[in-house]
Amino acid sequence: MLPKLDALKPGAWLGWQCATLEPCFMPSRAKPLDPTDRRLWRVLIPSLVLFGLNALICAPLYRVEYLDQMSSVEGVFIALARYMRDHAGDLYWCPLWFGGMPFQNTYPPLLHALVALVSATVRISPALAYHAVTAFFYCLGPVTLFWLLKKLTGRTAPSFAAGLLYSLFSPSAALLPEIRADIGGLLHARRLQCVVHYGEGPHVASLALIPLAILTLELAFTSRRPIHFFLAVLACMAVVLTNWPGAVALTMVLIAWICSKQRFDILRAAGLVSLVAIVGYAIASPWCPPSTVRVVFGNAQRAGGAYGIGLRQFMWMLMLAIACCALRFVLLRWRASGLIRFSALLTLISGAVIVAASHGKYLLPQPQRFHLLFELAVTILAVFALWPALSRLPRFWSRIGIGVACLLAGVQVWNYSLYGRQLMRPIDIRQTIEYRVADWLNRNGPYTRVFAPGSMSVWLNAFTDTPQLAGCCDQSSPNFESLVAGYTVYTDQNAGNRGAYYSLIWLKAFGVQAIAMDGAASTEAYHPFAHPKKFDGMLHRLWEQGDNEILEVPERTAGLAHVIPEAALARRTPVHGLDVAPLLPYIAALDDPALPPAATDWRNQHDATIQARLNKGQLVSVQLTYSKGWHATINGQPREVMGDAIGLLAIRPRCEGDCVIRLTYDGGTEMLVARIASWSMAGLLLAGVLLAEWKRRTEPRP
Repeated sequence: MLPKLDALKPGAWLGWQCATLEPCFMPSRAKPLDPTDRRLWRVLIPSLVLFGLNALICAPLYRVEYLDQMSSVEGVFIALARYMRDHAGDLYWCPLWFGGMPFQNTYPPLLHALVALVSATVRISPALAYHAVTAFFYCLGPVTLFWLLKKLTGRTAPSFAAGLLYSLFSPSAALLPEIRADIGGLLHARRLQCVVHYGEGPHVASLALIPLAILTLELAFTSRRPIHFFLAVLACMAVVLTNWPGAVALTMVLIAWICSKQRFDILRAAGLVSLVAIVGYAIASPWCPPSTVRVVFGNAQRAGGAYGIGLRQFMWMLMLAIACCALRFVLLRWRASGLIRFSALLTLISGAVIVAASHGKYLLPQPQRFHLLFELAVTILAVFALWPALSRLPRFWSRIGIGVACLLAGVQVWNYSLYGRQLMRPIDIRQTIEYRVADWLNRNGPYTRVFAPGSMSVWLNAFTDTPQLAGCCDQSSPNFESLVAGYTVYTDQNAGNRGAYYSLIWLKAFGVQAIAMDGAASTEAYHPFAHPKKFDGMLHRLWEQGDNEILEVPERTAGLAHVIPEAALARRTPVHGLDVAPLLPYIAALDDPALPPAATDWRNQHDATIQARLNKGQLVSVQLTYSKGWHATINGQPREVMGDAIGLLAIRPRCEGDCVIRLTYDGGTEMLVARIASWSMAGLLLAGVLLAEWKRRTEPRP
């Protein structure tokens, strides 16, 4: 029987669930599923209802190949899935973007690997597979939230209500006017808009996995069974390997989960999370080694705005930590349940990040992306804070309330479905300028590297393997000078009437053979060029359609490998995009007809043979991003590989006359250590789990 509200101390109405919503998880022997067990149906039926409602909302996404949302970044995710499908055994080096990069730098791979697998298995296009997979995770999010709450509380009705509210309402639209204006109204679907309009499929997928991470952690914390620890490691790894903002969101969630524990449990919870993090990172390290994490953290402070992390951010984080401690103290005094403490702390943390961002402050890079986590937290808090009062209503009013809730849910399903159909309009991709540019380059190439603007760049590699100077994943590009080059070509900032001159120097330095231009009347989505006509009369036009054109960047020799005097190598990093003095000797060497050409034969994406005739004092410059994983040999003998001042690779061959250089990429020592650590830790973990389960099953029953 529920306690009377007036008999409880102030605030205790938040905590009456302490006895009813926090059942103990006792180790128990596994039992086969019984179809007649009502407990099974109390989980299965609400799960199917939640999944079905969300599937109804996003139904077109399961069958549409290309949407008319060409401004979406989903093009790069489709490109990654296509590349992984077509080069499944060669995922060492990715040559597609920013002068090339280690493949693990492109993007956390889990979602794209799943899309590639679906595309290859079902034999559908990567675009259709991407939409089907992201739609599945969109529908799964409320279901995993229901599973988490059902397991933590043992109660079906409030857990289902939270999943339903999460499916059909966006609290961030009520809190932030800019989000409300962006989605077009308070009752529209922000989570769906993020998936379809902004291409945030990986982010939404990671949010669908976060409840599973907390569920498995809670199981590991309460049961102390190795199998649950193993599942917790897998779930947390899945979040991190799906999306970088999802990994940051998981960190917030873990902090809230640790701080929600009782005083005597908080250290044990922190220890469990630390152990899961260490084991999980060791296993996942080949896909997110320290160098990749360092690059992503550094570039994230510049991606989408200036988000430098300094003393001010640490002071604000300290203030937030003090606020969390104060809230935890109050909730413990009020005897609030662990679930209320967890959701309240997570609401405070995520809410502080997005509210500060709406007022021009930031605690983290790209803080506006964490409003979806706030929606998850505030949904849990709202439902379980109000449920005690709602459950005490007389039966008549309870039935009225249930009827009204069902009516509102039906209206919102209809409203969300209409909103989704406005977002999910199919398009004939062959009629878009993005496809036509990619198709022309594919048919008239091969080009060693091109420059495509805006949405052309986003979608280019969804249709072709032609490398480009821009493209995906600027937050993880290891060569900052490639970003400087792109910025200079786009903006002509402070260049006056010499923008074309500076742009050509950067384009030639990075081996760009052709550049696509979009004028004011182009249907390209972003129009990033400050002066789209700056090359008129300077460069040969290869193709033209409407206000779009492809221009040829003059080069003496094709390919990315060039014989140059050692003195011509860029020795100083440019201060900014107009500081091209360090590049001029290099450009002069590229254009010098007296220097011999170099022929390059690529066996695969990470293995090439370079043939050239060299004289003393010459070396081979390769317009690829330098990484310590590159190695060069001549007749099996190693040769020095180094990086120049703009981050490009150079080989000192110590060879005169006809030379044949073997250039390969294997990731270097870091990736070797990461692979050893991954396989070793995975083997130890699996062996430990199997041994523990074998002992548990063979020990005598009490």
